[in-house]
Amino acid sequence: HSLAWYVTDLRALYERLRSAGIRVSGPGGADMESDEFPGSLYTHPKDSHSLIEFVDSASVSGVGDPRLKPGFSPDYWRDEQPLGVERASYLTVVVHDLDPAVSFYAGTLGGEVVHRDPATPAGTDSVFVSVGEDSIIELARPRSTDGIAGRDLAENGEILHSITFKVRDLAAAQEHLAAKGVRIAERQGDDVVLHPDDCFGAVLRLTPHPLP
Repeated sequence: HSLAWYVTDLRALYERLRSAGIRVSGPGGADMESDEFPGSLYTHPKDSHSLIEFVDSASVSGVGDPRLKPGFSPDYWRDEQPLGVERASYLTVVVHDLDPAVSFYAGTLGGEVVHRDPATPAGTDSVFVSVGEDSIIELARPRSTDGIAGRDLAENGEILHSITFKVRDLAAAQEHLAAKGVRIAERQGDDVVLHPDDCFGAVLRLTPHPLP
């Protein structure tokens, strides 16, 4: 549905987006110029190559990211949970044209291009952009409509397409998924894509490799 980030200065970000010609609205399409500035805003997906939500971190109460709480540890998910997830490696946004998408994520949002891959096993030309403290966004232009990414772009336009998780042991993760009845839809190099029908429609990829 959307990307979402916590931010520390929502009003400054709003002004930056507006100056770049990015249409934004408050929750439920609310006017951002109302008397009370909202605690979150949404970009127009036609302007930002996907729907993005930005949330004022100071306005979050009781529903904040558990990773930001004192004492949180990822050890259980990596060492004890059967999937062995180490982290979310990257989130993929499918786009028609890489240049304007890179300009938005690496320019307007202040990200940094960290890797380029002109021929990924997923059938895309891709640019990976670091945004914020620990998010990697893959901007992926499908080379055809044959694969999952190409079909998603053709049917839904530019959109958040998938999430790729870095796992400790891919073979062990696949064994656990098979035991739970989750099928593999595609194998892309050493990576596997879980069948969306078994994942509530979401496209989830597992990889044993860190990003270059």
